[in-house]
Amino acid sequence: MRKIHLVFGFMLIMLLAMSTNLMAGTIFVDIDADGSNNGSSWANAYTTLQSALDVASGDQIWVAKGTYKPSSPYNLTIDGNRDFHFRMINDVAIYGGFAGTETAVIQRTSYGVGETNETILSGDIGTPGDNSDNCYHVFYHPNGLGLTGSAILDGFTITGGNADEDPHWGGGGLE
Repeated sequence: MRKIHLVFGFMLIMLLAMSTNLMAGTIFVDIDADGSNNGSSWANAYTTLQSALDVASGDQIWVAKGTYKPSSPYNLTIDGNRDFHFRMINDVAIYGGFAGTETAVIQRTSYGVGETNETILSGDIGTPGDNSDNCYHVFYHPNGLGLTGSAILDGFTITGGNADEDPHWGGGGLE
C-alpha cells in the first residue's frame, strides 16, 4: 500500500509540474536586451537565438521582435558562412513574435508578416540584398538528426535562405 501511495504522489507531482511548466524553463531572447544577457528574463535576455539554442533542453525559447541570423555551422564542414543555420531541438519550443514584456505565450499580439512584433529569421548573412552569399538554409536538419514533433517553431517569418547549389538543394528556409 505504501508503494502505491508513493507512485501516486510522484505521478501527481509530475502532472502538477507539467501543467504549470515547472519541468521546463523559459529562455528569453531579445536582440535589443542590455542586461546580463543570460536568458533568464526579458531584461537579461540573450541577444542571439543561437545562444538560447546552445543551452536549451526541454525549454521554451521566447524571441522578441527583430531580425535574427544564424551564426553556427554546427558539425558541418565550413564552406564560408553559407553553412550557418539554426537547428530545432526535440522537446524545445521556439516561439517568436513577442514585444518583450509578455509573461505567457498567449499574450503575443501583432506578430505576423509586417506587423509590429514580427520576428524574422533571416539567412541574409552576407552583403545585404545580395542572395549569392546568403546561408543555404535558415533551418537545417540532417536526416540522421531524428527530429520529432516535440520540436516546435511558432511565430516567425523565415526569409533569405538560398539553397542554390549541390548538395544544398531544397528549402532555403527549412530543410
